[in-house]
Amino acid sequence: MYASIFNYFLGSEHDRGTKKRTFPKGKGVLPLFKGWTLRYKRCHSKQKCILCGKSHAILMCLELPAHKEERDKEGKQVKQSDQVLTNHTSTRTLRVHLIGKRSTRQVRALLDTGSQRSYILQNTAQEMGFVSTKEEKIIHTLFGGRITNEQRHICYEVSVSGAGHTCSLEALDQPMICNPVPYIQEGPWTDELKALGIAPTDVIGDGPIEMLFGADVIGKLYTGRKQELTCGLFAVETLLGWTPPKRENSVNHF
Repeated sequence: MYASIFNYFLGSEHDRGTKKRTFPKGKGVLPLFKGWTLRYKRCHSKQKCILCGKSHAILMCLELPAHKEERDKEGKQVKQSDQVLTNHTSTRTLRVHLIGKRSTRQVRALLDTGSQRSYILQNTAQEMGFVSTKEEKIIHTLFGGRITNEQRHICYEVSVSGAGHTCSLEALDQPMICNPVPYIQEGPWTDELKALGIAPTDVIGDGPIEMLFGADVIGKLYTGRKQELTCGLFAVETLLGWTPPKRENSVNHF
Protein backbone atom coordinates (compact mmCIF):
# COMPACT_ATOMS: atom_id res chain seq x y z
CA MET A 1 0.00 0.00 0.00
CA TYR A 2 2.84 2.43 0.86
CA ALA A 3 4.54 1.72 -2.47
CA SER A 4 1.38 2.49 -4.44
CA ILE A 5 0.91 5.78 -2.55
CA PHE A 6 4.41 7.03 -3.24
CA ASN A 7 4.32 5.83 -6.84
CA TYR A 8 1.19 7.90 -7.34
CA PHE A 9 2.88 10.99 -5.91
CA LEU A 10 6.16 10.55 -7.75
CA GLY A 11 5.00 9.07 -11.05
CA SER A 12 7.06 6.71 -13.18
CA GLU A 13 10.84 6.74 -13.62
CA HIS A 14 10.34 8.38 -17.04
CA ASP A 15 8.15 11.10 -15.50
CA ARG A 16 10.62 11.89 -12.76
CA GLY A 17 13.50 12.30 -15.16
CA THR A 18 11.96 14.13 -18.08
CA LYS A 19 8.60 15.62 -17.16
CA LYS A 20 7.26 18.26 -14.81
CA ARG A 21 3.60 18.31 -13.82
CA THR A 22 2.03 21.77 -13.67
CA PHE A 23 -1.47 23.08 -13.07
CA PRO A 24 -3.26 26.41 -13.61
CA LYS A 25 -2.67 29.09 -11.01
CA GLY A 26 -5.26 29.65 -8.27
CA LYS A 27 -6.72 26.12 -8.49
CA GLY A 28 -5.69 24.81 -5.09
CA VAL A 29 -2.30 23.20 -5.65
CA LEU A 30 -0.35 21.39 -2.95
CA PRO A 31 3.46 21.17 -3.43
CA LEU A 32 4.91 17.81 -2.38
CA PHE A 33 8.45 17.62 -3.77
CA LYS A 34 10.76 20.03 -5.57
CA GLY A 35 9.43 20.52 -9.08
CA TRP A 36 6.33 18.43 -8.47
CA THR A 37 2.77 19.41 -7.60
CA LEU A 38 -0.49 17.62 -6.91
CA ARG A 39 -3.92 19.05 -7.53
CA TYR A 40 -5.53 17.55 -4.47
CA LYS A 41 -9.10 18.73 -5.02
CA ARG A 42 -9.39 16.58 -8.18
CA CYS A 43 -7.31 13.70 -6.98
CA HIS A 44 -8.73 10.44 -8.37
CA SER A 45 -7.05 8.21 -5.81
CA LYS A 46 -9.58 6.03 -4.03
CA GLN A 47 -7.24 5.06 -1.24
CA LYS A 48 -8.34 6.02 2.25
CA CYS A 49 -6.57 6.12 5.56
CA ILE A 50 -7.23 2.91 7.47
CA LEU A 51 -7.20 4.81 10.79
CA CYS A 52 -9.65 7.66 10.21
CA GLY A 53 -11.17 6.87 6.79
CA LYS A 54 -10.19 10.22 5.26
CA SER A 55 -8.49 10.64 1.87
CA HIS A 56 -4.83 10.86 2.79
CA ALA A 57 -1.83 8.60 3.26
CA ILE A 58 -1.63 6.83 6.58
CA LEU A 59 1.75 8.43 7.26
CA MET A 60 0.03 11.83 7.23
CA CYS A 61 -2.74 10.85 9.63
CA LEU A 62 -2.94 12.75 12.90
CA GLU A 63 -4.45 9.69 14.55
CA LEU A 64 -1.16 7.79 14.42
CA PRO A 65 -0.17 6.76 17.96
CA ALA A 66 3.08 8.76 17.75
CA HIS A 67 1.19 11.94 16.82
CA LYS A 68 -1.51 11.42 19.46
CA GLU A 69 1.04 10.80 22.23
CA GLU A 70 2.85 14.02 21.36
CA ARG A 71 -0.38 16.05 21.36
CA ASP A 72 -1.59 14.49 24.60
CA LYS A 73 1.76 15.17 26.29
CA GLU A 74 1.74 18.83 25.24
CA GLY A 75 -1.88 19.25 26.30
CA LYS A 76 -1.21 17.66 29.68
CA GLN A 77 1.75 19.95 30.36
CA VAL A 78 -0.26 23.06 29.51
CA LYS A 79 -3.19 21.87 31.64
CA GLN A 80 -0.98 21.14 34.65
CA SER A 81 0.76 24.50 34.39
CA ASP A 82 -2.55 26.31 34.11
CA GLN A 83 -3.97 24.35 37.02
CA VAL A 84 -1.04 25.31 39.29
CA LEU A 85 -1.54 29.00 38.51
CA THR A 86 -5.30 28.79 38.85
CA ASN A 87 -5.43 26.85 42.13
CA HIS A 88 -3.11 29.23 43.95
CA THR A 89 -3.88 32.59 42.36
CA SER A 90 -7.63 32.65 42.00
CA THR A 91 -8.26 35.03 44.95
CA ARG A 92 -6.62 38.13 46.38
CA THR A 93 -5.62 37.83 50.02
CA LEU A 94 -3.69 39.84 52.60
CA ARG A 95 -2.24 39.34 56.03
CA VAL A 96 -3.30 42.22 58.28
CA HIS A 97 -3.28 43.02 61.99
CA LEU A 98 -6.53 43.43 63.90
CA ILE A 99 -6.19 45.90 66.75
CA GLY A 100 -8.59 45.13 69.58
CA LYS A 101 -8.98 46.21 73.19
CA ARG A 102 -7.56 42.95 74.45
CA SER A 103 -4.80 42.23 71.95
CA THR A 104 -3.38 42.62 68.44
CA ARG A 105 -3.69 39.67 66.12
CA GLN A 106 -2.47 38.84 62.62
CA VAL A 107 -5.16 37.31 60.42
CA ARG A 108 -5.75 36.41 56.80
CA ALA A 109 -8.11 38.68 54.91
CA LEU A 110 -9.89 38.19 51.60
CA LEU A 111 -10.62 40.97 49.10
CA ASP A 112 -13.97 40.32 47.41
CA THR A 113 -15.66 42.96 45.26
CA GLY A 114 -18.59 40.59 44.81
CA SER A 115 -19.62 41.16 48.41
CA GLN A 116 -21.41 44.44 49.13
CA ARG A 117 -20.42 44.43 52.79
CA SER A 118 -17.31 43.61 54.80
CA TYR A 119 -17.31 40.73 57.30
CA ILE A 120 -15.33 39.46 60.25
CA LEU A 121 -15.30 35.95 61.66
CA GLN A 122 -17.72 35.80 64.57
CA ASN A 123 -15.30 34.10 67.00
CA THR A 124 -12.52 36.51 66.06
CA ALA A 125 -14.67 39.59 66.77
CA GLN A 126 -15.61 38.23 70.20
CA GLU A 127 -12.06 37.22 71.12
CA MET A 128 -10.64 40.60 70.10
CA GLY A 129 -13.24 42.45 72.15
CA PHE A 130 -14.50 44.67 69.33
CA VAL A 131 -17.41 46.93 70.22
CA SER A 132 -20.73 46.13 68.56
CA THR A 133 -22.48 49.19 67.15
CA LYS A 134 -25.76 47.80 65.86
CA GLU A 135 -27.62 44.73 64.65
CA GLU A 136 -28.74 44.16 61.08
CA LYS A 137 -31.07 41.64 59.47
CA ILE A 138 -30.04 40.81 55.91
CA ILE A 139 -31.35 38.56 53.14
CA HIS A 140 -28.42 37.45 50.96
CA THR A 141 -28.72 36.95 47.21
CA LEU A 142 -26.15 34.36 46.08
CA PHE A 143 -24.60 33.56 42.72
CA GLY A 144 -27.14 31.81 40.54
CA GLY A 145 -30.05 33.77 42.01
CA ARG A 146 -30.55 31.74 45.19
CA ILE A 147 -31.91 33.81 48.07
CA THR A 148 -31.26 32.94 51.71
CA ASN A 149 -33.58 33.35 54.64
CA GLU A 150 -33.26 36.48 56.73
CA GLN A 151 -30.04 36.35 58.76
CA ARG A 152 -29.06 38.33 61.85
CA HIS A 153 -25.63 39.99 61.91
CA ILE A 154 -23.94 42.07 64.59
CA CYS A 155 -22.00 45.04 63.25
CA TYR A 156 -18.58 45.74 64.81
CA GLU A 157 -16.22 48.69 64.59
CA VAL A 158 -12.96 47.04 63.54
CA SER A 159 -9.44 48.53 63.49
CA VAL A 160 -7.06 47.10 60.92
CA SER A 161 -3.39 47.84 60.22
CA GLY A 162 -0.85 46.79 57.65
CA ALA A 163 2.15 48.21 55.75
CA GLY A 164 2.29 51.15 58.15
CA HIS A 165 -1.33 52.14 57.57
CA THR A 166 -4.23 51.90 60.05
CA CYS A 167 -7.92 52.22 59.27
CA SER A 168 -11.28 51.63 60.93
CA LEU A 169 -14.30 50.08 59.26
CA GLU A 170 -17.66 48.48 59.97
CA ALA A 171 -17.80 44.71 59.59
CA LEU A 172 -20.65 42.27 60.07
CA ASP A 173 -20.03 39.08 62.00
CA GLN A 174 -20.26 35.74 60.21
CA PRO A 175 -19.79 32.22 61.69
CA MET A 176 -17.81 31.12 58.62
CA ILE A 177 -16.61 33.39 55.82
CA CYS A 178 -15.46 30.85 53.23
CA ASN A 179 -13.79 27.50 52.69
CA PRO A 180 -9.98 27.23 53.06
CA VAL A 181 -8.08 29.45 50.62
CA PRO A 182 -4.57 28.21 49.71
CA TYR A 183 -1.69 30.65 49.85
CA ILE A 184 0.50 31.14 46.80
CA GLN A 185 3.30 28.62 46.36
CA GLU A 186 6.84 29.39 45.28
CA GLY A 187 7.44 29.66 41.56
CA PRO A 188 9.20 31.79 38.93
CA TRP A 189 7.18 34.76 40.17
CA THR A 190 8.87 34.58 43.60
CA ASP A 191 12.31 35.74 42.44
CA GLU A 192 10.77 38.30 40.08
CA LEU A 193 8.79 39.89 42.92
CA LYS A 194 11.93 40.07 45.07
CA ALA A 195 13.83 41.74 42.23
CA LEU A 196 11.06 44.34 41.96
CA GLY A 197 11.09 44.98 45.70
CA ILE A 198 7.54 43.67 46.13
CA ALA A 199 6.76 41.57 49.19
CA PRO A 200 3.22 40.11 49.23
CA THR A 201 2.00 39.62 52.77
CA ASP A 202 0.03 36.37 52.47
CA VAL A 203 2.70 33.88 51.41
CA ILE A 204 3.20 31.70 54.49
CA GLY A 205 0.65 29.44 56.17
CA ASP A 206 -2.89 28.61 55.16
CA GLY A 207 -5.00 29.57 58.15
CA PRO A 208 -8.71 30.38 57.87
CA ILE A 209 -9.98 33.61 56.37
CA GLU A 210 -10.99 35.76 59.37
CA MET A 211 -11.70 39.05 57.58
CA LEU A 212 -13.40 39.91 54.29
CA PHE A 213 -13.05 43.31 52.68
CA GLY A 214 -16.13 43.92 50.54
CA ALA A 215 -17.00 46.48 47.89
CA ASP A 216 -17.86 49.01 50.62
CA VAL A 217 -14.16 49.48 51.50
CA ILE A 218 -12.03 47.94 48.73
CA GLY A 219 -12.17 51.08 46.61
CA LYS A 220 -10.55 53.00 49.46
CA LEU A 221 -7.85 50.36 49.98
CA TYR A 222 -6.50 50.08 46.44
CA THR A 223 -3.67 52.51 45.66
CA GLY A 224 -3.92 52.09 41.89
CA ARG A 225 -0.53 50.41 41.57
CA LYS A 226 -0.21 46.97 40.07
CA GLN A 227 2.70 45.02 38.65
CA GLU A 228 2.46 42.59 35.74
CA LEU A 229 4.94 39.72 35.86
CA THR A 230 6.47 37.91 32.91
CA CYS A 231 4.42 34.80 33.73
CA GLY A 232 1.20 36.76 33.13
CA LEU A 233 0.24 37.27 36.79
CA PHE A 234 -0.58 40.61 38.42
CA ALA A 235 0.32 41.78 41.91
CA VAL A 236 -1.83 44.62 43.26
CA GLU A 237 -0.92 47.13 45.96
CA THR A 238 -3.31 48.19 48.72
CA LEU A 239 -2.84 50.53 51.65
CA LEU A 240 -2.44 47.41 53.81
CA GLY A 241 0.20 45.76 51.61
CA TRP A 242 0.68 43.92 48.32
CA THR A 243 -1.59 41.01 47.40
CA PRO A 244 -0.03 37.81 46.04
CA PRO A 245 0.04 37.74 42.22
CA LYS A 246 -3.12 36.61 40.50
CA ARG A 247 -4.10 35.81 36.93
CA GLU A 248 -6.49 38.37 35.49
CA ASN A 249 -8.92 37.77 32.64
CA SER A 250 -7.99 39.40 29.37
CA VAL A 251 -10.15 42.31 28.21
CA ASN A 252 -10.73 43.16 24.56
CA HIS A 253 -9.92 46.72 23.64
CA PHE A 254 -12.78 48.62 22.02
